[in-house]
Amino acid sequence: MRTIRLLSIASPLVAAGLFFPVSGHAQVTATATGGSVTIVQELLREKTGRWTLLQPYQLQHVSSQTEKTIAGWPGSYTMIVEPPEGASATLRLYRGTKQLQTVDRPQMTFTLEAGESLRISIHYTFKRVGEVSISSDPAGIGYTLEGPNKTTITGKTPGAFLSMPVGQYAVTYEQIPGCPLTPIKSLLLEQNARVSFHVKIACSTADTMRERNEEDKEKFVTIVVDNTEVTLFDVPQDAWYATFVFDAAKGGMISGYRDAAGKYTGSFGPENLVTVAELAKMAHRVGGIIESDIGKPSENKHVKGQWFAPYIASAEHRGWTIFADASVDPTRPATRGEVIVTLLQALDVPVRWPKGGIFTDITWRTRFAGAIETAAADGVVSGRTDAQGNPTGLVEPDAPINRAEIAKILVKAADMYRK
Repeated sequence: MRTIRLLSIASPLVAAGLFFPVSGHAQVTATATGGSVTIVQELLREKTGRWTLLQPYQLQHVSSQTEKTIAGWPGSYTMIVEPPEGASATLRLYRGTKQLQTVDRPQMTFTLEAGESLRISIHYTFKRVGEVSISSDPAGIGYTLEGPNKTTITGKTPGAFLSMPVGQYAVTYEQIPGCPLTPIKSLLLEQNARVSFHVKIACSTADTMRERNEEDKEKFVTIVVDNTEVTLFDVPQDAWYATFVFDAAKGGMISGYRDAAGKYTGSFGPENLVTVAELAKMAHRVGGIIESDIGKPSENKHVKGQWFAPYIASAEHRGWTIFADASVDPTRPATRGEVIVTLLQALDVPVRWPKGGIFTDITWRTRFAGAIETAAADGVVSGRTDAQGNPTGLVEPDAPINRAEIAKILVKAADMYRK
C-alpha cells in the first residue's frame, strides 16, 4: 500500500516556495518563481459577470469581483467568463500597457511566464439593444427607469440611454407637490428601435417650474438645430466639454437626442458611449459627405430598416476601415482607435507611417497606430490625463469613448483638416 503524505503549511517545502498551500477554493501564495494575473471587469449597467480562471495543477479561481489579483505558477491559463444576461464579452490581455491579445468571445487561453504580471480586461456589451429616452414638460422631474436584467436608473428629465437591452421598460415619475400623480408608463423596446417616455403635467407648481426653467436656460448650452433653438439641460455652461459641444453643433457635426416623434428632448448625453452607428453619422457630418450619394444598400444585415442604414452603406462603399467588415455591430460602442481612423478617412487626411513613441501603449504594430500618431502630431488627440490633469502617456485605443470626448475630437479635427 502506498502512503501519500500531505504537506502542512509549516512544511519547509512550502516555506521554501516549492509548493503552494491549497484548501477549498485555491489560495495561492506568490513566490519568486511565480507570477500574477489581475482580472478587471467593467460594470454593465451596474451589473457584473462571473469569471473562472483555470490555473496550472488543476487549480481554479471563481469570482464576480470587479478587480482581483491572483498569484500563480508559470504555465498555461484559461479565463472563462459568464457575462450578464443578454450580454457578450470582449477579453483583452495586457503586459503593462502593451496589449498582447484580444478575443471577442468569453474565453481566452494564455501563458504566464515566471515573474510575469499580466492583466485581463473584461468588457461587456448587450447583444440586442435599442434606445430609451425620457422627457417631461416641465423638464427637471425626477424619474426611475426599470427594465430587463433588473436594470434600475434614476435621474431627472430629460435623459437618453443608448445600447439598452431589449425588453419591457417602465418609468415612474416623481410626483410634483400639489400636482396629480403621474401613472407608471410602460413600453416594449425592440432590437435597434427606440422608445420615448414623455409626460406633460398641468398644475400651478408645474407652471412655476416652467418659468424657472426659462430663467435657468442661460446656465446650460443652447444650440440651433434645424432652425430651432434647443437647450441641452445636461450640458452646463461651466462643464469642460460645453464649448466643444456648442462648436460641434454649430458646425453641424452633432445634435441632441430626439424622441420617437422626432422632437428634440433637450438631452445630449455627454457620458453616453458613442456607437459605431453614431460614429458613421458624425464622420459624414465632419467630412461634409452626403450619405445618399452612394445609392447602394449596405451589406450589413444589422442595418436594414434602421436610421443609420444610409450612413453604414456609404461608409462601406467609401472603404472606411472599420466598415469593411460587413458583420460589424452598429450598436456596439466604438473604440477610440476606431473613432480616430474613421474621422481621418472622412476628412481624407494622409496618414504618416507609425513609429511608436508618442504614447506608451502604442507601437508600430498597434491597430490604427498610423492614424493615432498622425492625429496626435497634429494636436487632434492628446491622450489620457490623471486626476491632476497630468498626461499619463496612454491613449487607450481599445477603450470606448463618450459623447463629450468625441465632441472635442470633432472640433479639433474640423479645425485642423477641414478645407
